[in-house]
Amino acid sequence: MTESREQTKLTESQSAILSYWRSVTPEGRLPKRGDLDPGAIVRYLGGVSILELSETGQVNSRVTGSRLGHAFPGETLSTLYALGLTALLEAAKPVRGVRSTKRGIHHWLRLPMVSDCGARLLILCYDEVLPVRQNRGQEGTPSERLSTQFERLAA
Repeated sequence: MTESREQTKLTESQSAILSYWRSVTPEGRLPKRGDLDPGAIVRYLGGVSILELSETGQVNSRVTGSRLGHAFPGETLSTLYALGLTALLEAAKPVRGVRSTKRGIHHWLRLPMVSDCGARLLILCYDEVLPVRQNRGQEGTPSERLSTQFERLAA
């Protein structure tokens, strides 16, 4: 499916979080958990989660944003977190995407990082739902315009 410019554009929140992540990412490696200061992205913390990938491949939630249960009623967090996970694990680079929900357009962002000791992969997740009216200029209904789509972003 070909994506329009509107669909591939980062939201203001995603752009701010990605810019911050890039600013703390050392050349040639992933940032460590301790490199991130929650105070630097305090405005967005309600939509932020941190996942940890165990040695057995199990994904565990370490932090879950307070807005997530309200924004995605009837969905499990594991379903939400699965978005883009395979692509992120394959490339160890940021991944973002969009999908239609009953409440609007779900914009998601997944950013890789490592534990402070460097032994475990962590994933900084950011999820937000924007009402359809904030996606003006697109043809059709949300479900006609968007299926779950993602793209890898430059690190």
